[in-house]
Amino acid sequence: MGSIHEVYEEDYKEAINTVCLALEELKDAPVSDGTADGLVAKCREGLDAAQEAIHSLDINAGSQFELNVRVTGYKKDFTRLRKDVDQAEAKVKREVLLMARRDEADSPTRTTREALTHQTARIDGQTERVSEGLRIAQDIEATGQNISTNLHRQREQMERTQDTLYDTDDKATQARVLTQQISKKVTQHKIMLMGVAAALLVMIIIVAAF
Repeated sequence: MGSIHEVYEEDYKEAINTVCLALEELKDAPVSDGTADGLVAKCREGLDAAQEAIHSLDINAGSQFELNVRVTGYKKDFTRLRKDVDQAEAKVKREVLLMARRDEADSPTRTTREALTHQTARIDGQTERVSEGLRIAQDIEATGQNISTNLHRQREQMERTQDTLYDTDDKATQARVLTQQISKKVTQHKIMLMGVAAALLVMIIIVAAF
């Protein structure tokens, strides 16, 4: 196994090679399907890896003259390669912008159609919310009517119950009066019977005496 700086140098060279290959593919890569953007991202990842390897080499170089010379060369190559990636990315962005403008020019009514579609969707959403609000209001109204009907029925039932109570009270009063009258007549009959019995007793005594 090599020394630690040899490992970092291998990492640097591998990252740089990845960036160079991606830049070469980027020359003929289509922009419309996102291939160019993917290659630019690949270049950026390779640059990050290369920069990390250079940083590690710089730390571990110490006083090693030859390694410091190579690290200096790596830094110059990295700076030049990063400039190439920046230019390639700027070119891709320009092509994307031009393609978007061409599409807009080819379809002048696209924005209008999208605006109409968006507006229609908003109107549909508002209509659904209004319909839902009306449905809820109708449900509330129906519930209120049912409650009102039930209250009216309960009131009628209470009134009938009250009338029944009044009628029962009247009948109880009549029964009480009738009972009192019967009681008076019974008392009168008892008094009359006692009077007759006393008269008979007196007559019996008189007859017995003579």
